[in-house]
Amino acid sequence: MDEDVPAKLSVVFFGSVPKTPNYWIMDLGPLNDDGLYSYALVGNALRESLYILNREPTMDNATLTYVLDWLENKAGYNTDKLKYTTQEGCTYH
Repeated sequence: MDEDVPAKLSVVFFGSVPKTPNYWIMDLGPLNDDGLYSYALVGNALRESLYILNREPTMDNATLTYVLDWLENKAGYNTDKLKYTTQEGCTYH
């Protein structure tokens, strides 16, 4: 795997199948105790859509600060436009 080339996904919304991969896995967090990545940063090449996927319902402030800085300075995203989702009632299995 080439760490400089993001993994690409084809994500389908409302039955519209893309002809080419439309989302990239841009960065992965460190492995947790279960050997799983703690978070993943996924976005589209046009920088119109971005997801911060975290394994826990909340992300600690130090990690969030690092992630937001990475997204702005390495990936070119405007993180001021992010909408945060409350994860009340979510549990990790």
